[in-house]
Amino acid sequence: MKVCCHDCERTDVKLVERPRTIRSGMKNTVDVCVCCRNKWYKKHDLLLPRYNFTCPNCMFEQSADTSVAMRMGLNSGHGSCMNCDVFLHLEIIPDLKGSEMKATFWSNFIDKKPVGGR
Repeated sequence: MKVCCHDCERTDVKLVERPRTIRSGMKNTVDVCVCCRNKWYKKHDLLLPRYNFTCPNCMFEQSADTSVAMRMGLNSGHGSCMNCDVFLHLEIIPDLKGSEMKATFWSNFIDKKPVGGR
């Protein structure tokens, strides 16, 4: 018996976990394809557990959890690249898939934002 996606029943895809219900959390999960997982999280207006991004300095691909600010509704986070240790500003890209983050240099982000709300 082939293993298939719980939602679309395709067998030719890489499977990841998603909660069975909103209340069950990650204690009770089902295996689904990445596309179905993203649709399920978007349908229930939830953030994904992790988002992929590429460092603009060294082009190293990595992933990050959502920041506290992102969970509160602000699309803003920060962190350091695991490869070159440059400090980055992170934002979720609001696209159809909704599974990517955009990383920019922290200094570029600070230069664009007015300090003190002016």
